[in-house]
Amino acid sequence: MVWYWILPILLLIAPLVWPGIWFRRVQSSIESTASITKRECAVGDFVQLEICIQQHRGLPIPYLHLTLHAPEGTAFNKEGDLRYLEWTSYLLPGQQISFVCQLYAMRRGPKSLRDICSIEIHEGFGLRRFRLSPHFPEQLGVYPDAASSQTLHSIWQALTGTRMTQRWILPDESLFKDVRPYVAGDPPKYFAWKTIARTGDWWVKQFETTTSEEWVVILNAQMQNPYWMEADTPTFDRLCALLLATVSQWQRGERGNSLFFASNALLSNYPQKHWYGSVTFGRLRSLLAVLESYPTCSLIDVLQEARRFSTSPRTPWLIVGAFFSAEQEQWMEAEKRRGRPIEIIKLPRWKEEVENDTPITAER
Repeated sequence: MVWYWILPILLLIAPLVWPGIWFRRVQSSIESTASITKRECAVGDFVQLEICIQQHRGLPIPYLHLTLHAPEGTAFNKEGDLRYLEWTSYLLPGQQISFVCQLYAMRRGPKSLRDICSIEIHEGFGLRRFRLSPHFPEQLGVYPDAASSQTLHSIWQALTGTRMTQRWILPDESLFKDVRPYVAGDPPKYFAWKTIARTGDWWVKQFETTTSEEWVVILNAQMQNPYWMEADTPTFDRLCALLLATVSQWQRGERGNSLFFASNALLSNYPQKHWYGSVTFGRLRSLLAVLESYPTCSLIDVLQEARRFSTSPRTPWLIVGAFFSAEQEQWMEAEKRRGRPIEIIKLPRWKEEVENDTPITAER
């Protein structure tokens, strides 16, 4: 008869005692890790996330619930509408399970992965719960999207053109150098008619490039005056794409030249860094993948720093931005009068372009 009383009592006590025993044994024996295949990718590309959960010893885990939340500007599918993932399972002692998914990049910029994953486990009754937070690398950098060919073509024409004018930043092999004898296949538009008329032989013009072997590109994140009043992420993303496409086009024909980079855009962990020195195309692309749209200083501060670090007072500058105050324009005009070649690409603000169809301008 005693056993008939003991069994109900044990059943009543078990839900009270079991969670504490289970919690102490499981808390010290479970381990979670998180990994990512790469820390940088292009817009539309994906990286693979993997979360591993292992129970080394002790008691089983009847309930395990994993939740993933995609950072802003990313998604778990190509369409970009799947932002949450949930998965429920269990774990036996000595067992390991892995959860693998693909994270698609939908927009340029740094994407924080610090708190995107949460794992909740309990003993089966839900009386004692605790959470695990696997640690991914701090952020994923997404490269700027390639600028449209039509937009880039209009900028390229404005910068290089067909006129015989000195262009110091981008290739413009239209500065007359000399004449040489005609060779079959030379375009008729290069005939040196005055020399032909004077000598009676066929001659064609030769040209030389006016580009510098060293130049500086400056990305302006300032959208208002003073600089701290506004940050415009869509416009800044388009500035990054435009700058990267322009440098890519330039390097196709001018390999080996030195490229320096400066910007007033925020770089996490280095908020006061504006001058990045000599950079390769790959390094520039990586920087544009992690720069944020928040300006940390005025454009004039960046220009002064670029002037201080430039190796020559005639090192040309290419400045890309969407806003230039009257004071900044006066400062750049004064720098031009000192002999520095400066090219400016002004991209209209996103809302301005939509409302007014404002064209992109490039000026020297």
